[in-house]
Amino acid sequence: MTTANTGAYAHYVYGPNYVLTYASVNNVAANFYDSDSYSVQHFDGAGRPYAAAGYHPGSVGGFKAQVTYYDVMGRVMKQSNPTEFTAIGRPQATMRRLDFTQQNYDWKGRPLVTTHLADGTQKYATYGGCGCAGGEVVTVTDEVGRQRKGYSDALGRQWKSEILNDGASIPLRLASTMRAIK
Repeated sequence: MTTANTGAYAHYVYGPNYVLTYASVNNVAANFYDSDSYSVQHFDGAGRPYAAAGYHPGSVGGFKAQVTYYDVMGRVMKQSNPTEFTAIGRPQATMRRLDFTQQNYDWKGRPLVTTHLADGTQKYATYGGCGCAGGEVVTVTDEVGRQRKGYSDALGRQWKSEILNDGASIPLRLASTMRAIK
């Protein structure tokens, strides 16, 4: 795919379980392998991307990569942080391993616990009310213990949000969250 007036282009290579993308905007190369931008995505048997890599300009290694694992329901279960790599696929000396974030879900598919495996910190959510009559309340506690509470109507629209501080409730003043539901 080429833009006629600038010569900028994107070249795609489709494999059985991957897509390579070469793109150039500033420096139009005679060979697409010499492009400004390069990325690759690998897909699992269900068509979900499980590994992605590409150029990382200005870095020591020159490349970045990210890996994603899915549970049996197709939800993201574990995902690495983008990690700097060298051209031969090894992490930089400062990054000996991939750092992952793990996600757990409740029986309704809602996120429960997010764990950063590198340092063990967790962010978690608790759910109250059934949600069917507009009474669902979600309390999210972040990695340092701060809490935020959200109230939703029967259609799942948030109508009120609070930031909790040491057990005291401080209403969050947002026009969209303070409107009355009729």
